[in-house]
Amino acid sequence: MEDAAWYGATHADERIALLAATYADARDTVVEGESGLLKSLPLAFVENWNRSLGELVLINGTRYKLFSTTGGSRTAPKGVRPGSTSGASGGHSSAGGCRHPGSRAR
Repeated sequence: MEDAAWYGATHADERIALLAATYADARDTVVEGESGLLKSLPLAFVENWNRSLGELVLINGTRYKLFSTTGGSRTAPKGVRPGSTSGASGGHSSAGGCRHPGSRAR
């Protein structure tokens, strides 16, 4: 998660998808876990963490959004693929991270 934290902190107004097998895995491990985003980012960088919506917003306008790779109402939108390594990375276990399809290419 350190790479995803660094990327979001140094690239303003990005949209970054964080994928895990379940929404709970994404929330509990990727964001709130021992090496999750909230531990990797300085507290002063975090504008808002909405646990219910699965959205972490940084003061520079970057938004991380949590998605499940296994279905349900929080399944990743079409075009967001597990295992993509272009741009920012994030994810847990076998689910790789990727960029949101609406984010700018680098």
